Amino acid sequence: MRNSEISPGLGTALDATTTYYGLEYAGATEVNPLLSWGNPLTAALGSIALKQGIKYAAVNYMHADPFTVDSNVESAGVAAGVWNIGTLAGVNPFLGIAAAIASGYGYYKYRVHAHAIEQAKYRRHAANEVEAQQREQNQRTPLLTAQAEAP
Repeated sequence: MRNSEISPGLGTALDATTTYYGLEYAGATEVNPLLSWGNPLTAALGSIALKQGIKYAAVNYMHADPFTVDSNVESAGVAAGVWNIGTLAGVNPFLGIAAAIASGYGYYKYRVHAHAIEQAKYRRHAANEVEAQQREQNQRTPLLTAQAEAP
């Protein structure tokens, strides 16, 4: 597994940033009991560590697909960040929940779509490489045969 496959992404950054801002400047309260024991900075850093720990454990101990794990955790982070923004803006909680779910789902669909495009490019590139190697081999073969036949 490459660390870049489960490195912190947009969801982690959005959630940590909005958590820190809300706790430090807006007088918000952290409702996650795993993160509510410290100051705003420890809550924000704790949210990053929590997400990375989930990714690491799922990939290394449960042998889950790194892309799937990363996409799910980062999408949940986007949803949490949008929820935080809605809460700070005073949005109706039902609208905040709907916006958070829609944002997390939309981000997940975006990641899956972008990944599919990247995989298609990779497969096309790999096929072109194989084809180029075969062409090169076919071009060299007659020369080697002709040289072998000549005394």
